[in-house]
Amino acid sequence: CTRARSSLWLSYQTEDLDRARDMAEWIREQSSPIDSQLKPPPTHSAQPPLLTALPSDYRWQPPHHETTVTATTLIPSEDLIGGRLEVAIGHLVHKALAWLGNTQAPSTESLADRLSHWATAQDIEPDRLPALIDVAHQHITKVLDSSEGQWILTNHTNARCEWAISGVDAGGQIRNAVLDRYFESTGQRWIIDYKTAMPATTGKTADPERFLQEQFLQEQFLQEQKDRYRPQLDRYRELVERLFADDPKPIRIALYFTGLGELHEL
Repeated sequence: CTRARSSLWLSYQTEDLDRARDMAEWIREQSSPIDSQLKPPPTHSAQPPLLTALPSDYRWQPPHHETTVTATTLIPSEDLIGGRLEVAIGHLVHKALAWLGNTQAPSTESLADRLSHWATAQDIEPDRLPALIDVAHQHITKVLDSSEGQWILTNHTNARCEWAISGVDAGGQIRNAVLDRYFESTGQRWIIDYKTAMPATTGKTADPERFLQEQFLQEQFLQEQKDRYRPQLDRYRELVERLFADDPKPIRIALYFTGLGELHEL
């Protein structure tokens, strides 16, 4: 039974026309076959098999390297343990300087105990804690022995340590920052960023030629650090400038190298 009035479309599909029966047989006699537009399924899956069986005679062999990588051949960024130590030194020194700046402690006698306590919270192996504490103490001593370090930690006007600020930059993007040390002095605002990085040499040698070479390497290191962190400090300055838009003052930015006891303005 059909309700078709002017036309009726009938179709069937078979791989063998001679096997058509009933209505399919009548359609075969009244029509001509057409090529099927259906594509056969792929014989192989496009996705690789999840599991592959290894040959029965497979035997595992250790990887072969033409060169052996040792601790002495690793660059600092590849030395993960050394990298964690450097990060831990930075955290510990920053925490100690923030404590000194905030408390204005008249004595640093308790600092050694505090360093030991703070060091246990760092992501570092327990057997490296003594080295961490020792290096951090050397940095703090260098800061306190330098006139610039003492000046930075002085209780200046509106002085802050680890000051978290937020603002919108010139491009309309929200920016967050943590200023290691901020204060106002002689009508100017200062933004200080502590750096615990150290040059590969100290510049201390009795050989005049070697001394000049190490001095050059240290100056090169300082210039690289300035070039690297200048954009960051410029963003800090922009945030502070917008924060105090109603009370504009000159803003000076600088890096303070705790291991050298030196302040370098940008």
